[in-house]
Amino acid sequence: MIKSGSKTIELRLYDEKRREIQVGDTILFTNTENGEHLSVRVLALSVFDSFEELY
Repeated sequence: MIKSGSKTIELRLYDEKRREIQVGDTILFTNTENGEHLSVRVLALSVFDSFEELY
């Protein structure tokens, strides 16, 4: 869905690993079913204190 453009937002828990991500970084997604790779650039970050705040 990211590749086709129908999914434009990726939600992740803001854990220690994700706190290292910055706007402008490139993330490599790997399809575990077929090994296909997709590189995407981080355009923005939004951090919320709770799921309720996000919603």
